[in-house]
Amino acid sequence: MWCSNIFQQMDLDRDGEVAPKEIKAVIRACPDNNPLCDFLKEEASSRQESLSKWDFCNLFSGYIKVAGDPDEFTYRRIRSWLETLERGMERSAQLRIYEMKSIQKTIFKAMDVEGKGKLEVKDLRTYMDFVKDPYNIIRIFAQRYNYMKISQEEYMDAVDTYIDNHGTPRKCHIEDVREDLIHISAENRRRMVNHLGKAW
Repeated sequence: MWCSNIFQQMDLDRDGEVAPKEIKAVIRACPDNNPLCDFLKEEASSRQESLSKWDFCNLFSGYIKVAGDPDEFTYRRIRSWLETLERGMERSAQLRIYEMKSIQKTIFKAMDVEGKGKLEVKDLRTYMDFVKDPYNIIRIFAQRYNYMKISQEEYMDAVDTYIDNHGTPRKCHIEDVREDLIHISAENRRRMVNHLGKAW
């Protein structure tokens, strides 16, 4: 249970795996001198490849194989550390969720160039070719022909649904949506200049 919960809250890479440097960063943020913590630090330092969820959880069973079943005192120390670590990971995950939602809301406003609080489906399709859109929110709505307009609430509900179904946003996805915001803003400026040119 511990290993699974902690893994899901970590900043995973694009393949859904965790890099050794991320494990070390997590441990540095919650240091302790218990034997499991020391074992995980050593394992992370000796590895180069990212770990899948199965590989990560095997580190915990690997510790038991090396150290044997812990006595009551050691078990309590390890459990207390894991609980503290998990709470810290949850806070970090909540910050990434907040950051993702904040950027997505800004993206909606950037696409809503007329400030009407709604997006035309046909307008969404014009952004599809040059955004990474890791959550596929724009593509999902752009391909729904039965939708004519999408409100900010509907757009953000789609973001919430994606997070509920796929877990905590990864930093690489947050960087993707930051880039999308830059590209969308640049495209809007280009269109505005082009429109002004035609008006003249």
